[in-house]
Amino acid sequence: MTKKTFSRLMLSAFAALMIITLVPDISSAREEPSIKKVRGEGISFQLDDEREVRATAIDDALKKAVVAAYDSLIDQTDESNEAIRLKESILSAPLNYILDYRVISEGWIRHLVIEPGLPVPPDGALNTFPSAGFDDSDRAANDLLNSADAALGNEEEREDQFAPQEQGLRLYHVWIEASVDFKELKSDLSLTPSYEGEDTSLVTILLITVKDYKFFTSLKEAIEDLDNVKKVTLDSFLKGKIVLTAEVWGNPHELLEKLKANKNLRDLDIIPSGMDRITIKGVIKK
Repeated sequence: MTKKTFSRLMLSAFAALMIITLVPDISSAREEPSIKKVRGEGISFQLDDEREVRATAIDDALKKAVVAAYDSLIDQTDESNEAIRLKESILSAPLNYILDYRVISEGWIRHLVIEPGLPVPPDGALNTFPSAGFDDSDRAANDLLNSADAALGNEEEREDQFAPQEQGLRLYHVWIEASVDFKELKSDLSLTPSYEGEDTSLVTILLITVKDYKFFTSLKEAIEDLDNVKKVTLDSFLKGKIVLTAEVWGNPHELLEKLKANKNLRDLDIIPSGMDRITIKGVIKK
């Protein structure tokens, strides 16, 4: 091999190496990662078992991480009944999409104001917690109020009306980072049944022994939330007897089966009165 031939070979090898180095891997650059890190914050009330408190907060945080992942994949402006049902279906088992997680931070926080987004406290949850866990700023504020009231001569009255060490709602917060399986989440989104393009039929629903308007609205909303129901209209409204018409996709008999399978309606008597007529009797138990 001559020097000239060797030089040409070296030049060709160098050029090939530069091409490999400079040209990006287009296929890998375009590929979406199937697993992504998503953060979530969970909250729990004070319970008798501290282990249950932490577990409840972590479960809440994991669910919120899946909610965030879901929200990143769908149209946020879609507020249709179908979109709502889709979200409820996906989030009914959020742990199916969690591969692993780590706790970033956790601890108790006392909320003096119930902020938007916080869980609604049960009856008696406010003003019933012990003073344990309060920091020095709380004690300083209490001492300041005691001094002021003593000077004004109404300390006893103030203690009856306002006790800072007992105010607020004590909640356990957990912040986590979870590995969410986006591939599985997208797969379940694509498998959601769609009735688009199918013919619709009308089903008459007779409600009897209806006691109040709240019962009626709860039942009407439960029917509207079924995935094969396009819309529900009110035909007549009389005390104790209401007639609704449901426009449904596919086989109208499926409406009866879905009503019976709905856990929110399990205390009602749902009676078929023909292929296109259903009678519902009873009161939803709270």
